[in-house]
Amino acid sequence: MRIDTWETLRNPKCRDCGLWETTRYVCLMGDGPVSCDLMIVGEAPGEREENLRRPFQGKAGKLLDSCLKKAGINRSDVYITNVVHCRPPDNRTPTREEIKACRKYLEDEFRVVKPKYVLLLGNVALQGALGRSGITKYRGRVWEKDGVTYLATFHPAAGLRQPRYLRVFEADIKRFAKLARGELKPPAEFRWTLVNDTATLRECVRDIAQSDAVSFDIETSGLDALAPGGQIWCLGIGTPQRSWVIPFAYPGSRFRDPRVAQKVYDAIYQATQKVPVVVAHNGKFDNRWLTAKFGQRLPHNFDTMLASYLLDENSPHGLKYLASVHFDAPEYEIPQPVDPEEVTLEDLGRYCALDVYYTLALYRVLDQELREDARLHRVFQQLLMPASRLFEQVELHGVYVDVERMTETEQQLAKTVTELEQELTQLAGKSINWNSSQQVAQVLYGDLGLPIVALTKSGKPSTSSEEALPYLIDTHPIIGTLLRYREHLKLAQFIASWKEHIRPETGRMHPTFKLHGTVTGRLSCTDPNLQQVPRDPTIRALITAPPGWVLVEADYSQVELRVAAILSRDKTMRRVFQTGGDIHTTTAMTITGLPEEQVTKEMRKRAKAVNFGFVYGMGAHKFRQYAKVKYDVELTEEEAQHFRERFFELFSELPAWHDRQRRFVKNHNYVRTPMGRIRHLPEVISSDRAVRAEAERQAINSPVQSAASDLNLFAAIRISEAFPNDVRIIATVHDAILMEVRESKLSEILPEIKRIMEDRDTVSDVFGWDIPVPLEVEVKIGPWGKGEVYQPTK
Repeated sequence: MRIDTWETLRNPKCRDCGLWETTRYVCLMGDGPVSCDLMIVGEAPGEREENLRRPFQGKAGKLLDSCLKKAGINRSDVYITNVVHCRPPDNRTPTREEIKACRKYLEDEFRVVKPKYVLLLGNVALQGALGRSGITKYRGRVWEKDGVTYLATFHPAAGLRQPRYLRVFEADIKRFAKLARGELKPPAEFRWTLVNDTATLRECVRDIAQSDAVSFDIETSGLDALAPGGQIWCLGIGTPQRSWVIPFAYPGSRFRDPRVAQKVYDAIYQATQKVPVVVAHNGKFDNRWLTAKFGQRLPHNFDTMLASYLLDENSPHGLKYLASVHFDAPEYEIPQPVDPEEVTLEDLGRYCALDVYYTLALYRVLDQELREDARLHRVFQQLLMPASRLFEQVELHGVYVDVERMTETEQQLAKTVTELEQELTQLAGKSINWNSSQQVAQVLYGDLGLPIVALTKSGKPSTSSEEALPYLIDTHPIIGTLLRYREHLKLAQFIASWKEHIRPETGRMHPTFKLHGTVTGRLSCTDPNLQQVPRDPTIRALITAPPGWVLVEADYSQVELRVAAILSRDKTMRRVFQTGGDIHTTTAMTITGLPEEQVTKEMRKRAKAVNFGFVYGMGAHKFRQYAKVKYDVELTEEEAQHFRERFFELFSELPAWHDRQRRFVKNHNYVRTPMGRIRHLPEVISSDRAVRAEAERQAINSPVQSAASDLNLFAAIRISEAFPNDVRIIATVHDAILMEVRESKLSEILPEIKRIMEDRDTVSDVFGWDIPVPLEVEVKIGPWGKGEVYQPTK
């Protein structure tokens, strides 16, 4: 039986969404049995659905049918519909207004179908059924609402366009099927004990000491280990026999007294010292808390989050997701942050016990997968796990800020921003909100009649400081003023964001570094993000070192171009680096035809844009915009094309490298970095040509960026290990390491820092990567951005 399968859009109830005037006057409703326990909700019909008069009939429908079949679900047993029943023009995504207008008709279908389990495909379905937005955030999560159980996942069309979603999509469909069959239950062997007395504690300690592997996890009152009043609610320990949960600060715990809690933790800590493998999921977070509260970290030598990330950087790495994929784990989430008035100690304990149970189970699976690839296993053991331990210290130590200078800078920036705003108002002849792109566009293109050089994605005139304004700089004085206004406003906003992270008692910020934050292996940073601090020394110099210490920045010189020279095997690039030449000057000589002594600073700047733009195969048209935005170098189309031709005449073996990488990724769907990481690129089989092209581009530049980042990370680890008492790493930023060095040991340590970072033999010994060109590092001493170059004495 079907309900309202087709009807004309002249039906008044279809007019609400506003699509009836733009479609072909048909409205596709749901398809399937009524009533029905299972229901699937998509976004909107496509052209093929219109023609065949059933939802999900195109390629996305075939993918859905295939995954349903693998999961043991017959399509004929499912009611399938869309949030919006009319196909939007150009097959675009329905708007919020259209979703809202159609929601009541979806509710009508729910009342007729009476589903018990509903699968939501895509963000539109999530919005239409549950009023939430953010499918990446909410996919895989199970909700209960009005007696109906919901599970959200990506739309199958997203998997066709971005194949990295396919594995997740298929896993979520299987999970939905098991959810509907009642098969998502804790495993029969799961046992746990709440440790709330001395006798049970002794039993727990004995079990830990006798285990070949244990896992640990903590539940806390918040995310910040250094926040005033922050508490560790409990510590979970998983052994092969059972899960143990030791409550500390939580109501109902007998170990709430800090002195008692310390003794209990010390007993657990001592027991773990005898265990060969100690596992955690994002153990950096847990050990940061344990160190802050108890003074000792647990010996963490396997991280399931990092192992999952290294095995497949494109998939989610959350514990709940991994447990659901590998072990059909049921939903066992509790409200976060945990409120002792709402969550009992028993419920908290069971939750923590399941976490450590699945963490230990994941270790067995992921460790085996890593061992099947020796190079990947080596990266995990020699790079990621030591880096995890390093950044526990980095995050706890923090970044020292000159607070007094920051206050002065903030006041000066506020004054400058106000003056520039007044100047803008005078140039425009009226007062507007200069942070409103719509109002700025009206002034620039309406009132002043400036030419429109770029459009936004929605087709409106762009006022972007990257895509539009640089090309209008000579058309009116207001453009230069607007760019300066935005630049100073951005600087002021950076200081404002820093202020909320600085601890008054220490003058330090404590950013969080994510080792799994990017698909290439580069670190990402939050709260605040040091990776995106403007290069303006006004801001950077606020980061310095306290008395007795000196801030040192050690930066790899042209490391990406050096890695590109190695991987491409281009003889000219290698020769420049091997002979100590300057590659930017070499390129400048080629594109200008001038001898080295006549190459100016501006010519070298242009050559720098050429090198970094074309080394990965960028086209001439895109290079024009890149050179303007990144280096403020303005070129004609003819100049850009000329530079590109001369560049590849000079470095003639780069195109062959590009072709090798493209062929390899098309055949294997991945590329390997010289350090051993794998960059999975399933998008190379995407249905979208632009997505395929981007995957091919990533096949070229990902190994280079990854290798450069890993060299820097490996060096930071070795420096920290070499000088545990006299060097404090505070951050890695792109190709540089920031550190505080004890002032009295400066002359002794700086040459060693440079030696370690330029050392190629150890990289070869540990990772098997022979580096045939020298690595060069520039060391600067003093506040960040204003440091003086260190010149070693000979």
